[in-house]
Amino acid sequence: MSLDTNKHIARRIVEDGWNRGDRATIETLYAADVINPGLPSGREALLHAQDATRAAFPDCQWAIDALIAEVDTVVVRWTAVGTHRGDLLGIPPTRTKVTIAGVTIFRIVDGLVQEWWRVADDLGMLQQLGLLPELR
Repeated sequence: MSLDTNKHIARRIVEDGWNRGDRATIETLYAADVINPGLPSGREALLHAQDATRAAFPDCQWAIDALIAEVDTVVVRWTAVGTHRGDLLGIPPTRTKVTIAGVTIFRIVDGLVQEWWRVADDLGMLQQLGLLPELR
């Protein structure tokens, strides 16, 4: 696949899969046995994570800040903004609006994400929700 095609796939995942909550995007652009080191693998685990995230932050929107492609890898630097309106891993809604920055790396082969990695400021999100003290 071309770099432009792989970038288009990554953009669709963010815009359609996450911003619009379109499960079909996830189902068609990730391999069934997609790997995310450190997290449960497989497309079903990812769909569960998508559902949980959208339930906790139903208004969440991801902005693509940078999109970089090389060979079979696409890096997306993103910023997400959403309001905590649903259960988040057992944490009841705080109604707090949060902003979180992160990077997701996709390895795409033949039009499907085979592996992905996510690094984000989850500590900052928990601090914004008032669940952890600010570090000084």
